[in-house]
Amino acid sequence: MKPISIIIKETREQIVKALNESQLPPCLLEAVLNPIYQQIAQAAQQEIAQAEKEYTEEGEKNAESN
Repeated sequence: MKPISIIIKETREQIVKALNESQLPPCLLEAVLNPIYQQIAQAAQQEIAQAEKEYTEEGEKNAESN
């Protein structure tokens, strides 16, 4: 499996390439990217909330078994 740092680098390069190939001006790229960023931010917050819930539940189960 590739290291995460390489995956991040390659992903950024692919995104930049796609944006450059679109030939859209920055003001339109902003209109395209803003909703995408908002969706990603929301998904990230949901992922964090789920991880916190699972971590708390796991801690409670461990406390009960001791």
